[in-house]
Amino acid sequence: MEHSQQHAMGRGIATIAAAVVGLALVVPIAQWSATGHAFRPTPEASVMEGSIATLDVVSRTPRMGVHVGEGQVVDLGLDPRDTMILYGGQPATLDQLAVGRHVKTYYVTRGGKTVATSVVVTPPVVSFPPPRPAEGPAPGQTPTEKTS
Repeated sequence: MEHSQQHAMGRGIATIAAAVVGLALVVPIAQWSATGHAFRPTPEASVMEGSIATLDVVSRTPRMGVHVGEGQVVDLGLDPRDTMILYGGQPATLDQLAVGRHVKTYYVTRGGKTVATSVVVTPPVVSFPPPRPAEGPAPGQTPTEKTS
């Protein structure tokens, strides 16, 4: 076999190997995202919703505080290897969390510590004020004219 044919064959094998490895990495992520399988809580998991009040993702033991109402903040451990994060319907990383974002968090207690197993960043619940009463005459009344 000539050198140019060997070189071309080597490039072809390298391309195929890269495609196989890439596919092996992409397919599980796509399946995980499409099925939400990673976000099905374990039977012992509890769930809470609220906004992120505190966040430390740079320390050796990342933590997140979730404001759940009435001044109550629940402190949760985050494991960069085990805590699954979904943001905008897609897998995300701890770096994409931010104070103020609304989250639905699945968590368990292990060794006396509360640890988030899954964090789903959700749109905030928006409440609208009640409608203001219409201005003008009440039904059945005629408007009064101003006199000078």
